[in-house]
Amino acid sequence: MNGKHDHQLLNVIITFVTAILLLLGYVGLKLRIDSMKKEAVITNEQIKQLQNQKTKLFADAQFLSSEERIVPIAVAELQLERRVPFYSVSISTSDLQNFVGSGETPE
Repeated sequence: MNGKHDHQLLNVIITFVTAILLLLGYVGLKLRIDSMKKEAVITNEQIKQLQNQKTKLFADAQFLSSEERIVPIAVAELQLERRVPFYSVSISTSDLQNFVGSGETPE
């Protein structure tokens, strides 16, 4: 009878150890998943910050290369003179495509 009791005790211990190992595995995976979720949120925030920084830098570059900024600097600091009258020619993309598509050759 002692052997049967030892066998049952061994089964209970094996079951208990297995349950503890499964529970520890679950807790470990849960902690890793939570950590990865936090990492994903932080990475997304960094992406948004970088996109905002890129947009700001692009806007700054447009401002620095704008005619309203360059002309006064060219006149004041470099003593350049602007030719008057200043002519500007604008051609729409569709007009240009129609011109090229019709087979006309420029003179």
